[in-house]
Amino acid sequence: RLNASYGLAFEVLPLNFDQNFEYVSGKKLDFIYSNPALYSCLMVESSVVTIASLVNFRKAHSLSKFAGVIFTRNDSSFYTVGDLRRARIEAVSISGLGAMQLQQAELLAMGLNIMTDPVRLTFSYNQDNIVQDVESGYADVGLVRTDMIDRSVAEGTTRWENFRLINEIPDAAFPFKRSTSFTPEWPIGALTHVPNE
Repeated sequence: RLNASYGLAFEVLPLNFDQNFEYVSGKKLDFIYSNPALYSCLMVESSVVTIASLVNFRKAHSLSKFAGVIFTRNDSSFYTVGDLRRARIEAVSISGLGAMQLQQAELLAMGLNIMTDPVRLTFSYNQDNIVQDVESGYADVGLVRTDMIDRSVAEGTTRWENFRLINEIPDAAFPFKRSTSFTPEWPIGALTHVPNE
């Protein structure tokens, strides 16, 4: 509809993490829609200007923010942040904001270095796999964004009763369980060569 209404044409180009920097610094695109952590680097390094951000509509709420979850199987022996020192932890990637970096910051503030203190830290590069790996016992503890387990439940691949949170932050105003502070949702930015009008 936007194309027909305004005579504009858009081409969507999926990029991996490194390509975001390459394409923005090389001005090979006009707009970027990206993970907020990566986006903040692009703002600093390439003066990308925010023009909008994602608002998710989930569980009858309009959400402009998300958080991270630290979770384990309901029948596990992991209950506290201190217990994570003996855990096999799975995250999405070192650059994953909602499935690594938010949890890392929260845990560092509590005296746990997720990079060195646990028995094992692995990266699955897929949040669905993290939920499956914790449920199967391959990982003791998983790190995902706030609505990830709910998505798996909605798809019928798991049940919330199989899991519990570590470091759960009570929050009646937010519709998902969380273990970390919030971060803004994914932004859309314009590169400096895009005219303002």
